[in-house]
Amino acid sequence: MEFSNILQKGITLHKKNKIREALKIYKKLFNHNKKDIQLLSLLATAYIQLEDYNKSVLILEHALDVHEKDLTIINNLALTYQKLGEINKAINLYNKFKYLFKNDAGFFIQLGNLYSNIKEFDSAIENYNLAINIDQKSFYAYMNIGNVFAEKKFFQKAIDNYKIAININPNFFYTYVNLGNILVKKKLFNEAINNYKISIKLNKNFILSYLNLNKVLYELRKFKEIISNCEYVINLDKNNIEAYYQKATAYNELGKYYFAIKYFKKVIDINPEYKNTLGSVLLAKSYICDWDSYDIYLNKLLSNIDKNLLSAHPATLLIFTDKIEYHHKLNAKFFLKKDFDKKTKSIVKTKKINVGYFSADFSNHAVMRLMKDVFKYHDKQKFNIFAFSFGPRKFDQYSEEIKKYCTNFFDIKKMNVENVLSLCDQNNIDIAIDLMGLTQFHRIELFEQRLAPIQVNWLGYPGTLGVKNMDYLIADKIIIPEKNKKYYFEKILYLPNCYQPNSELKYLHSNKFDKKKFGLKNDSFVYSSFNSQHKITPNVFRSWMKILQKTKKSILWILIEGINARKNILKEAKKMNINEDRIIFAEKLSHEDHLNRLNLADLFLDTFPYNAHTTTSDSLRMGVPVVTLQGETFASRVASSILAQFKLFDLITTNEKDYINKAVEIYNNKNLLDKIKTQINEFKYNSTLYNCKIFTKNLENIYHNIYHHNIFV
Repeated sequence: MEFSNILQKGITLHKKNKIREALKIYKKLFNHNKKDIQLLSLLATAYIQLEDYNKSVLILEHALDVHEKDLTIINNLALTYQKLGEINKAINLYNKFKYLFKNDAGFFIQLGNLYSNIKEFDSAIENYNLAINIDQKSFYAYMNIGNVFAEKKFFQKAIDNYKIAININPNFFYTYVNLGNILVKKKLFNEAINNYKISIKLNKNFILSYLNLNKVLYELRKFKEIISNCEYVINLDKNNIEAYYQKATAYNELGKYYFAIKYFKKVIDINPEYKNTLGSVLLAKSYICDWDSYDIYLNKLLSNIDKNLLSAHPATLLIFTDKIEYHHKLNAKFFLKKDFDKKTKSIVKTKKINVGYFSADFSNHAVMRLMKDVFKYHDKQKFNIFAFSFGPRKFDQYSEEIKKYCTNFFDIKKMNVENVLSLCDQNNIDIAIDLMGLTQFHRIELFEQRLAPIQVNWLGYPGTLGVKNMDYLIADKIIIPEKNKKYYFEKILYLPNCYQPNSELKYLHSNKFDKKKFGLKNDSFVYSSFNSQHKITPNVFRSWMKILQKTKKSILWILIEGINARKNILKEAKKMNINEDRIIFAEKLSHEDHLNRLNLADLFLDTFPYNAHTTTSDSLRMGVPVVTLQGETFASRVASSILAQFKLFDLITTNEKDYINKAVEIYNNKNLLDKIKTQINEFKYNSTLYNCKIFTKNLENIYHNIYHHNIFV
């Protein structure tokens, strides 16, 4: 049979997708004819389709030796080099034969893309411009120039080029997606949404448009729209893992934890190692006190961290384990993916030190209730105090009070990173204090880009941050003992007493409420816990039930929101043979009313490994003792630090058995309880915990030292 007939037989099989059968024919023909251009192209194509790129390269390199100026061979060889990750070989090949493509705009776009892949951006732009010189209406070239500028974080130049591409071709959906992505970085959310929606109008089946739109809607707290978009995406692709993840996250934010758990589990079914899903499902279950499979999820989560997988957000992990090495490892992994380099800024010394506080919580929030008097007592002769607010909450009386004590109060929630950096430079901020860490609404990216010569992590987040540009963390020697400093990325600055500020003794119990109002029996010993319910782990709750088992005339007064969560709590109590009438659920009240009810309790039971923080100081403020279980992490040592200010070291335990025994001992010994309460009432007037003037002076000493000497104190 003639060569051409046999070749045609191979082509017919190839068209029917019987690639391996076709390949057998091509290989036999190749043994007899190693120069036929059609055969060589078909043979290389078959290898490419079978993803055998090494053999494809051998055929194409041979073909190029035989047919040196064949454009198809050159392009296919360059493509195969790319598949093998040999980008430089592809670039060299294209540059060698560039003269053959001098009128081909597409060629220079492809060469520009190769340079962009290896981050040689100047060469990429040079080739895109050559494409534009050949074809001034090459919207691909303008779009790709926009992509390069986006990569280099020259966002306005990226926007300008995307808009040129859109003017040339207003019907190409992908350009609108790229433009939307940059507008998000500039915090121009409404413009970004408009561009994503145009992309969707042009191509209703392009999934990325919906998923990127959802990220903006998340910033705007439009969770119902996110869920609707996810459902559309899932109709297009029933296994789209990101759509399930976004849907679960939206339900979580809406407080619909049952649905959040359902869709987080769907994500795990598809890929159990996807993003921080294991941590997210554990957290969602904790909000409704659903501890089924708790140990299974937690063990898998810790196993993944051992494998260097990012399976939980660092803030989430604080709730579930006291193993401090896991927190260090997870923070390192979380920030390792960031591409920010270590940056420095020089201090320009002036008469006063310019201190900037950054927070989303300049309102009636636990952090501001703690530190509002710090703003009041800052020495305005030595310090200029700036507040940078970026939270979604509305300003209130706390905001207005703090404003009075600030040199300037900036609302930066709509400002992008570049603008905030510029604002800090204009105001010569010397020390930037992050009051958020990784808590909700944080903007850690500001600190990653370095806002000030000195940057400090304090108060808002009970742990370390893996940010290269976070210089210091303010703590005390109980929170972070010397032996644990190695687990913190920041240098540790020690306050002489507790790291936590508190407002002055303004709220004192006034017998405003009686037990009957809250369903508490007058003759019962009242154990209380007003921690957020997601801090209650199954181990902690079992400890509480063991305490109730040993103290027959006691009740547990806890703050639990939601019908499902309360049902689950009662179910768990029943497992421990505790009658449900011994569990009293508290409702949320205004902060002042909450403080005034606290003294109806006899003893506050702390959670572990995430202690009560503000709630501990609130309880002691109102004369209620706190029994805590101390661990190794920052979050598990806060109550210990606060109790130490009252010399209540006997209330600090280090294991479950002692924790239970101490709570039972106080129940059985009224004299001991009275003695502890007397000690609290004496010390709270004499300790520095509620003396914010002294606290602020100590804090300013730290600022003074790091400003003038940049020393590690």
